[in-house]
Amino acid sequence: MIWYIKCIAIYFMLQRLNSGRRKKIDTKHMIATPYDYVFRTLLADCSELIIPVVNEVFNEKNGENERVIFDLNEHFAGGKNGEQHKRITDSAFVITSDENEWKTENIDEWISDIQKRRYHIECEINAGIKILKREFEYDSQIALDNGTVSENKLKVKYPKSAVIFLRSKRNTPEKMSVEMNTVNGEINYDVHIMKVQSYSFDEIREKKLIFLLPFHIFQFESKFEIYDNDKQELQRLKEEYHKIREYLEYETKAEKIDEYTKCTIIDMTIKVVKNIAVKYPKIVEGVQEIMGGQVLDYEAKRILNEGKKIGEEAIVKRMILSGMETKVIMDLSMMTEEQIEEIRKSME
Repeated sequence: MIWYIKCIAIYFMLQRLNSGRRKKIDTKHMIATPYDYVFRTLLADCSELIIPVVNEVFNEKNGENERVIFDLNEHFAGGKNGEQHKRITDSAFVITSDENEWKTENIDEWISDIQKRRYHIECEINAGIKILKREFEYDSQIALDNGTVSENKLKVKYPKSAVIFLRSKRNTPEKMSVEMNTVNGEINYDVHIMKVQSYSFDEIREKKLIFLLPFHIFQFESKFEIYDNDKQELQRLKEEYHKIREYLEYETKAEKIDEYTKCTIIDMTIKVVKNIAVKYPKIVEGVQEIMGGQVLDYEAKRILNEGKKIGEEAIVKRMILSGMETKVIMDLSMMTEEQIEEIRKSME
């Protein structure tokens, strides 16, 4: 029981860093482009879909029982005259599983395992040297935020780093790298690259890269003028999206994804198409006709949030039953004293 409570405590400490994945990721003032909005919405509402992307980018084999826990995505860097400039990462997270959490009774070992599975992924429209500098800046801040100090030594571990490019050219690199020259020698690490335009629908389906579907339209961007002026060519584009819609329906019926995830993918797909093809109304109309034009059901989001609340209350109840003091539970769960007392009364 003591070990169980310790793991619950660690869970809440991680959640405290996150302050809730939706609250940290969905804040409107963070959004720079409509594509950032789509990327972060997918992460916030369908976080499990990022796992196959991680597997593809880093050549890993994370399984279906894994879950995503988000880090802080707001960082502050010093500027001139002591000013603090806010930096927003697209996604910094760890991947873990319930199975891995209970393998050992050594908390330090468990935390070390989480550190090994920390990732940082940015989504960018085009490649550029500034992106690499920004990636390094974010990587460094993530490492520092999760660093430890022991016996006069600061230990930091850089996350596995990657950039997803929505557009790519012949000179877009397959990989970037960071090299640091220190007084004790040279240190370097790779920044992996994923090029959305290089993935056909068949490859997306084969590799379960559902996360990329809303951005699939980028693969056809060079033909927008043709699609908008040629009915036969436009029909070919619509057939592509018909296959996508059928695939989403199949995955939903097979219970590989739920109805909420399907609706999110559809809604985000339409948002991307409306923005990238804003000058080509026939393309927008054609894709929207096939995808169904469904608007994301925010009542479903409310239900999901309610379910999350119920889950947290269940954990707090276990803490109360174990005899933990209210103040300790407040520190770990971020609940107020009144909320905890209300739960305590409901148990009487």
